[in-house]
Amino acid sequence: MAAFGRGLPAKCMGALQHLAGQGGNNWWKDVLARTDLVLAVRDRYLCAYSKGQRIFEVQFENPAGGDCARPRVDTHYKYLIRPKLDDRTEYVQFDGDTFAIDPTDVVQTQYEPKKTVAQMIAAASRYEGMEKKGVHKIADENPNVVDLEIAFSRSAEEDKGSNALRMDFAVLTAGTGGARLVFCEAKRADNPELSGQGSGGARHIPVVK
Repeated sequence: MAAFGRGLPAKCMGALQHLAGQGGNNWWKDVLARTDLVLAVRDRYLCAYSKGQRIFEVQFENPAGGDCARPRVDTHYKYLIRPKLDDRTEYVQFDGDTFAIDPTDVVQTQYEPKKTVAQMIAAASRYEGMEKKGVHKIADENPNVVDLEIAFSRSAEEDKGSNALRMDFAVLTAGTGGARLVFCEAKRADNPELSGQGSGGARHIPVVK
């Protein structure tokens, strides 16, 4: 199993600090200004969550070799679909051959300061469920939550796969002689996985198993 590594090398932090200190607007300043984003530090990269959705990752490229240098954002295309269209109807005419719409009216292809991140967060709200919404609330209100969607796998590459086993969040708590890292799985009270079938105690409760 891959080590539970979390942190950014100094050069990665320097690249983000450089963006934060630049004059004018940029995407990283917009991220830092949001109170409805939760940033999770991973092993040499960051993930940004809102509404329980992982909206984007911040990876780092090495254009000159060596340590990390240049931030690069990766996102799912569904978060680039505009939550609403500006100054036009949402209904599209079809003439039997083509749809009368410009794709750039629907999908964001250019970054707009103070607007694009907000629209991505609004797009994420379409996919939020009550459980994910609850996890976001817990993470937002508890600074001892140090990570979300923790993958348990045998390699770092498997961590990013959809088939890796995951826990909802990790919490630092006070333990005997120091801190403890506690992994938590969130479930709504009406989730059937909280109920055991037949005898056998906790071992037969799906969420415990």
